[in-house]
Amino acid sequence: MKKIICLFMLVSMLVLFYGINSKVKADSIFTRNGLTCDASVHDNFSKDEVIVVVNDNLKKYTINDFEDVGCIFVEELMSDDLYDSPNFKKIIKLKLNTTSKGELLEALNKLENNPYVFYAEPNYYDQIEDDGSDQIEDDGSRSIHIPKRVGTEIVSSLSESKVNSYALEMINAYDAWNIASGEGVLVGVVDSGIDSSHIDLWGQTSYTYSESFVNNDSNPLSDDIGHGTAIAGVIAAGNNGIGLKGIAYKATLSSLKISNSSTSKDATLSNAIEALNLAILFGVRVINISWGFEYSYSLYQAIINYNKLVVCAAGNGFANIDDSPTYPASYDLDNIITVGAVDEGYGIFASNYGKNSVDLFAPGYNIYSTYLDGMYSNKINYTSIATAYVTGAVALMIEKNPSLSSLSIKNKILNNVTKKASLLDKCTTEGVLNIYAALTA
Repeated sequence: MKKIICLFMLVSMLVLFYGINSKVKADSIFTRNGLTCDASVHDNFSKDEVIVVVNDNLKKYTINDFEDVGCIFVEELMSDDLYDSPNFKKIIKLKLNTTSKGELLEALNKLENNPYVFYAEPNYYDQIEDDGSDQIEDDGSRSIHIPKRVGTEIVSSLSESKVNSYALEMINAYDAWNIASGEGVLVGVVDSGIDSSHIDLWGQTSYTYSESFVNNDSNPLSDDIGHGTAIAGVIAAGNNGIGLKGIAYKATLSSLKISNSSTSKDATLSNAIEALNLAILFGVRVINISWGFEYSYSLYQAIINYNKLVVCAAGNGFANIDDSPTYPASYDLDNIITVGAVDEGYGIFASNYGKNSVDLFAPGYNIYSTYLDGMYSNKINYTSIATAYVTGAVALMIEKNPSLSSLSIKNKILNNVTKKASLLDKCTTEGVLNIYAALTA
């Protein structure tokens, strides 16, 4: 009897183990083309919207093509007439008459048999958070956690000792500025918006080439939480008499606003995909993504469609993302550069790492940048800021040689890092950004 009880307990434990650790359940909601979406393990998605990657790029889809799931509206998120990638796939959003998440999951399951559908998943909510917390763990909410170990000072002006001199010296920016300044390069910031009224961002952000994808918010040149404004300052602050100078201080910023609150669920998967689509239309040459998400095939395909460089934050948690991937940083794509963060001593203090998943590191500790209400702050730190340094570096590379392919620019940056023993086995290059070396290679 004891043996039977023990065997039963062992089987139960194995079932529990695999049930918890398996990313795909046996009763997956959608499986097709070797891809699986099991949205039932999350509840952070719209109850009446589905994102679909379609099989036929040229077809104009209507509600009749999806009548079996109660479709009431079809919206193109990535139009077929904007792409220049041979691997392009059109992405659309379906508005359904479903009234609960359970009904939406049933509709998602039905789409598995629709001949027009290559892949389908819910329109997930996401959040760009700036709450100052140190929350790293995945709590199943799909939230973007941007932890800050240090850095809460908000000031009205900056002294010379607070203008990130260690970071600029680390990446060899002073010498690089003798070669390029980012002039004529359009840089996309997919984030919480940009406060273009800040004196150091005057004239740096183009209203013509900016857009808000947030419901009930038509102003891309505003920012309620400061995250996008901080990213913008590191990339392209114009040094308008205050002392802060971005890496590509003469570049033009395209604000692609996907969120306007740190708490509401206003940043959706479709927002990010639309931002990438408009970046193609605007002619954005490089995109900065200083946030993280769980795996989404639709977002993966949207980055393929964009077909130019996307610089992504590795994430904050001192985790090996070779083993525990985060996205879009962990997508295995040639047009992604994944960035970790180091402090002034080249130490990894909070950043994720990965010998195969992270490309290089850049400074991200105690960095001052533009903030809300015309202020300056070191409140935003870590891989968000490190990513912005690399994005600015890409802009310098583009200005110097605009005909270089995205892959060539990426290779020049990765092949000319400053190698450090502290980064051994922590990234593919084992080094830190050296923009001057990349420009002169």
